[in-house]
Amino acid sequence: MRRAIYDREHEAFRSAFREFLDREAVPYVDEWEAAGTPSRDFIVKAGQAGFLGFEFANELGGLGIDDFRYNAIMTEQVVASGIAADTFSMQNDIIVPYLRDLANPEQQRRWIPAFVEGRCVTALGLSEPGAGSDLASISCSARQDGDHLVLNGQKTFITSGATCDIAIVLTRTGERDGRGMTLVVVEAGTPGFERGRPMHKIGRKGQDTAELFFEDCRVPLDQVLGTSVVVNYRRDADAAEQVVREIRRAGGSAMACAAAIDVGAEVARMVERVREELGPVSILVSNAGTASRGRTVADTEAAEFRSLLEVHALGPIALIQSLLTDMRAMPRADIVMISSNTVGNAPAGAAPYTMAKAAMETCVATLAREERSHGIRANIVAPGLVATDMGRRLVKASTGGGSLDDLNATSPFGRVCTPADVAAAVAFLVSADAGYVTGQRLFVDGGGADATVF
Repeated sequence: MRRAIYDREHEAFRSAFREFLDREAVPYVDEWEAAGTPSRDFIVKAGQAGFLGFEFANELGGLGIDDFRYNAIMTEQVVASGIAADTFSMQNDIIVPYLRDLANPEQQRRWIPAFVEGRCVTALGLSEPGAGSDLASISCSARQDGDHLVLNGQKTFITSGATCDIAIVLTRTGERDGRGMTLVVVEAGTPGFERGRPMHKIGRKGQDTAELFFEDCRVPLDQVLGTSVVVNYRRDADAAEQVVREIRRAGGSAMACAAAIDVGAEVARMVERVREELGPVSILVSNAGTASRGRTVADTEAAEFRSLLEVHALGPIALIQSLLTDMRAMPRADIVMISSNTVGNAPAGAAPYTMAKAAMETCVATLAREERSHGIRANIVAPGLVATDMGRRLVKASTGGGSLDDLNATSPFGRVCTPADVAAAVAFLVSADAGYVTGQRLFVDGGGADATVF
């Protein structure tokens, strides 16, 4: 029975690939099984024929084909040919998404062209002797030392492990709570990195499976794979660089960018730099804002309101607009805007600030409805009082000289809200657990005795 899921182009591809296997693989099956691995010459020829990494963009050497039916055809023909090797399913089905979705542009230019040409066999180091495939229990560690991560540990049952040119390795950089894990790309020949010999197996004898060993293996931070963080600041470069250092110390990738959110040219330059160095933005968290003098609605001058509106609403919305094209092309993207509990609950004398934040919230709520069909989630986190310098000044001004310590003593939660509490709310909204949450306003209680105020 003829299947309807394939068209003429797919069937032409099937014939070409099967002819390639019959010519370049089938006659050598016995040799590969004896050696425990396919020949490198075969992998290079597969790359030259266009059978590796065809999903990648043309400028990286690929064909720009985003159609998994071609991958399925390759799997069918490998099985039909009797080749006991997993080269194509491992490289095309498993490795490609890591390099396509997690590598930044510089990393992609570094590794993908060679991958497509068959000159960069890639392994994925996840499972371990003491953890198996329970990734929450892995022990392979990575600690930061200057501009390097130092890896120690072992991986086992790694496909292509004996012959890999690079290995994408999952390491532990934090506590054993399922968090604090980092993917690191380790290149063959790196001191402290050893590839084991092919294991003798009952089946799949033509595909090498091996152990990977790391002993004080120093890997540059620019080989960390995954999410990079851009810290935007207006004036306080020292504070921004401190945040960057903390992220890097935890095994992450980060950089600081100066740009005033209400100056369009500066924001445009920042966005262009981020695209060039890190790739498209998938998560935007904006806490843009500035304090204002206490004024009533009647006393608020138009110029002051326009100034706050630029910082709290119009600037951030313009930033979002500049990112939407990239975000719409992703399976999922998240926008989280930090607002304030004063919106809808404004104390007297907070008119300019509250009106500007309310304008931002209205835009985000509308955006959530408009962009949900593109997989973009837009939400608001509205904290009460937060234990920051601004929060301390607010308490002092509103209580006639009081302090956060006084509020800690009367808080129903034992303390007032901290930046970490706000960060936890943001982390939830961008997590898989909140995949269907959009257009919501998440109130983070300030922890004061009166929740309507703090």
